[in-house]
Amino acid sequence: MSDNMDKELDEIMGLINREHPQRSPRPTQGKPVARRTPRYSQPIQPPRYTSSENERLRRRSKRIRQQQIRKWAIIGGAVVLLLLIIILIFKGCAGGDVLKGTWDMDGTTVYQFEGNGEGAMILPSNTYTFKYTINEEEKTVSIDFEDEKANDYTYNYEVTKDKLILSGSEGKESFAYEFTKTKEK
Repeated sequence: MSDNMDKELDEIMGLINREHPQRSPRPTQGKPVARRTPRYSQPIQPPRYTSSENERLRRRSKRIRQQQIRKWAIIGGAVVLLLLIIILIFKGCAGGDVLKGTWDMDGTTVYQFEGNGEGAMILPSNTYTFKYTINEEEKTVSIDFEDEKANDYTYNYEVTKDKLILSGSEGKESFAYEFTKTKEK
């Protein structure tokens, strides 16, 4: 009886297997299954370059260095330009014309420099207008009177706080005129 039972059991199992076949966890569809290798299982080898690749890398490094040099040159030029602009602004704010103002020589003779290249010599009986130019390197001022009665002249000048000295020479004789700056009203 046990043989009959075994046959029936085999028959039932066969029917169950036909109706519900076992499934594999992942169908491979004919492709080989790739196995993962553990990370860092093999030492990392540096890439081997051919001579043309080495040349390409050398050119790339050179190009990068040149770009960096250009970048720093542009930055340096911008800094220099900015410094020049700042210096010019401060120089312009400093007044520019060191002679600008009214200068009294002896209570009767007054020189008035407007600061724009124009001025006047004021005497009790007359006023003589003039144009002037300053050469700061040579420390000279050239005065060109509009009236021909007054003599045009180029003086050496020296300014210290509220004192102005105009000096020069005619032939063998030297002269110097000292002026005091008057307060603006």
